[in-house]
Amino acid sequence: MPGDDRFPQPSVADEHTVAVSLLEENSESCDDGSQANLTGAPSKPKPLLERPVVRALVLVGSLVALFTTVGLLSKQPAVSQAPVTAINDDGTTAVPAHRVNPDGTETKLRQFTFEEGVHGSPLVPRSASIEWLSKDGDDGYYLVQESGGAIVAKHVGDGDRRVVLLDPVDLPHGLSFSDYSLSPDWQYLLLTTEQRSVWRHSFTAEYVVFDVAKKTTRPLTGKSGDRLQYAQWSPKGHRVAYAKDANLYVTDLVTPHALTTDGSEVILNGILDWVYEEEIFSGFQASWWSPDGECITYLRTDDTHVPLYTYPLYHPENRSATYTETMSIRYPKPGSPNPTASAHIACPRFEAEAKASRKPVQITFDEAFAADDAIFTDFKWVTETHDALFIRVMNRVQDHARLYLVDPATGKGRRVQETNNAKAKGGDGAWVEITNTIQFLPPGAAAQAAAGDKKATAARPADQPGYLDLVVHDDYLHLAFFATLDAAEPVRYLTSGSWGVVPQSVRVDMAHGWVYYTSTEQRSIQKHLYRVKLDGTAKTALTPPDPKSLQHETLRTRLNGTYSASFSAHCRYYLLHYRGPDAPWYKITSPSDPLFERVLEANDELVRRRAEYALPSIVYRTVEANGQKFNVQEIRPHGFSELDKHAVLFHPYGGPNSQQVSSGYSVDWHTALVSQTEEKSLKFIVVVVDGRGTGFRGRKFMTSVSEDLGRREAEDQIGVAKYYQTQPYVDATRLAIWGWSYGGYLTSKVIEADAGAAFKLGIAVAPVTHWQLYDTMYTERYMKTPQLNPKGYEVSGVNNMEGFKKAKFLLMHGTGDDNVHFQQSAFLVDSLTMASVQSYQVQYYVDSDHRNSHRNANGQLYDRLKTFLFTNFKAA
Repeated sequence: MPGDDRFPQPSVADEHTVAVSLLEENSESCDDGSQANLTGAPSKPKPLLERPVVRALVLVGSLVALFTTVGLLSKQPAVSQAPVTAINDDGTTAVPAHRVNPDGTETKLRQFTFEEGVHGSPLVPRSASIEWLSKDGDDGYYLVQESGGAIVAKHVGDGDRRVVLLDPVDLPHGLSFSDYSLSPDWQYLLLTTEQRSVWRHSFTAEYVVFDVAKKTTRPLTGKSGDRLQYAQWSPKGHRVAYAKDANLYVTDLVTPHALTTDGSEVILNGILDWVYEEEIFSGFQASWWSPDGECITYLRTDDTHVPLYTYPLYHPENRSATYTETMSIRYPKPGSPNPTASAHIACPRFEAEAKASRKPVQITFDEAFAADDAIFTDFKWVTETHDALFIRVMNRVQDHARLYLVDPATGKGRRVQETNNAKAKGGDGAWVEITNTIQFLPPGAAAQAAAGDKKATAARPADQPGYLDLVVHDDYLHLAFFATLDAAEPVRYLTSGSWGVVPQSVRVDMAHGWVYYTSTEQRSIQKHLYRVKLDGTAKTALTPPDPKSLQHETLRTRLNGTYSASFSAHCRYYLLHYRGPDAPWYKITSPSDPLFERVLEANDELVRRRAEYALPSIVYRTVEANGQKFNVQEIRPHGFSELDKHAVLFHPYGGPNSQQVSSGYSVDWHTALVSQTEEKSLKFIVVVVDGRGTGFRGRKFMTSVSEDLGRREAEDQIGVAKYYQTQPYVDATRLAIWGWSYGGYLTSKVIEADAGAAFKLGIAVAPVTHWQLYDTMYTERYMKTPQLNPKGYEVSGVNNMEGFKKAKFLLMHGTGDDNVHFQQSAFLVDSLTMASVQSYQVQYYVDSDHRNSHRNANGQLYDRLKTFLFTNFKAA
């Protein structure tokens, strides 16, 4: 369930929607830029969002992005940067409450309000929105939607080279679209219309094909009103794969062909059921074209034996609806049957007489897990054509993974690599991370990777391809080179050290022998772009960039922090995104010419606006407790003084492999809380702690919570709280803690364990309270099954109500939550009732899902949170 980005935050985002390339932080090679990697991602909780008009969602810090795509902005004049952030442990300098203007006059700085923190603020950054394209070997093109609605292809090196692919005047009256994609041959645009959300990632929509040359439109299926579950271009030409009514189809835009016909509510072809969507793939599509577009592999899931979870929808907005609607989900809970899944492959031909060629073949595996003990986590073509495919399968509790090399011609998969972390096999007993970072290396690139190493050279025939993957090496994930596709072990590590490579951030420039990746080498709370030669030499940090390489003056004042990059198809260019902690910016640059610069968004206007506000300062530090050092983020009010006493609000997430303390830009409800002047007797600071179990601190730190969720995480929050109680600027009697989703669970465990010693208030939103009630694929990854770990399940629940008698507690949950069910809070309320606890309040939000955003829920939730803090701390 919950990983650091699954739970919703205040609805003011860190950033307007960032719609960058399909290749942003994916794991495709630069010479294969057309093949989107749709493999499963690490199962961290994601914010429950509707699908926006974007190609990829980039989150800054841990806040949810607003869906406003903007166009490209011209270079802005230089402005001064407002002092906002302290990166080091030695604190910050108090900032004046007035701004001195050039003429000597003073302007009083504005206060950041709760209204801005929840409903919208001029301090939300603008973003760049592009999709990389390739045409005739030139990968300098990118696709944008301009402010007037036109979809245009532009060229990085020539701003005047502009190809209008769609002008809104060419669309039928009333046709609007929420997303678009261009066919690889540039002949057609696929427009997503009438989109309706299903679960977190999934939706249905109608798809319209726009002929770029003829300026005409027609339904993709040939039938108006057909609702599809997704549609995707093949990597070559203009074939499309799509799902309709849980069946998979392919079309050449002339004739659609059904690859499957058995789709139903429980048989899903090429799309995912609830638990696979939520916990394994972090998406909804489950088909993958081969690089040459000749074959397609897909996942079939069978939910026949997965129990139904039902819950009511009350629809208070419809007063004539006197009966509730019942929602049903095939939702497996720990110990209950999982969906059974199978992998299939088809190489369809479109000639009328080739019907037999369209029949899919089920892939069989040697040394396969039992059908009810198998979870498919990764599909990756490892070829430039369609002759080799990797599929990774794990056992049910995900501590044992097998990588199979599949021959599409025979449909047979043989095990080539295995990771078994079971204690009985000498492992640490914890889960195998889902990294999805395999990078195929054709023979020439594989030879470069083996160069200079006798063992690596001897391990591979000259004409054999190899691959790169992330492997745990000295406690951290590092780039490893496998000399052949059937190699069981890596022969060389390209990176090493007490830091990790970020999953799905790896790109390979085949032509020049460079591997690009982001890592935490400089600091565990920062991510920086690096490159290294395929043979592991010449490792170089590309961020922060040399200030002398930046032509745009204001970018030079915003360098320290976190970065990500999106590469063009052949790695000739990349879009560099500075994420914070200062105002984000975007520029296109070139690995071969660091002085090349095309600034897409500098956010100079944001810098100006920030200078008008009395903004908080942020301190990043490490705090030692329980024999461990923890990353801590502290948000202090503008003009902070250690002579003042401050109430402290802790805000953890804390789920396994998550990260909340990160140097990204953010303004949100917490910004308003520390800026508030409504209750002049109260001054707040906000503290975020990444305790044991969180990510980017090494495998031992992360897996220390295995089979024992909730205990160490709570100890760490309490330990750091005790440290803060000793600080001269903290009112030791006014500490509170609040969290959402896993953070709500952690808040509840803290109140249970602390019993009022440090924390006087706790606020839990949509919490897990008993792991038996959450889904299998998340819970059993970290807890094993109830049958294997009965004691762990018992003690990990929120059971002891005595601690709640010594603190005040606010519980909030949406009744329509499909993710963390309202049942979880109902169990907790029953326990509180049975224990005669009086010091708690409950707020439920009718029909709201995990976001608690239905009707007026979100704004009211933050009002309740503020009122609860003010009322109880003011009284104290």
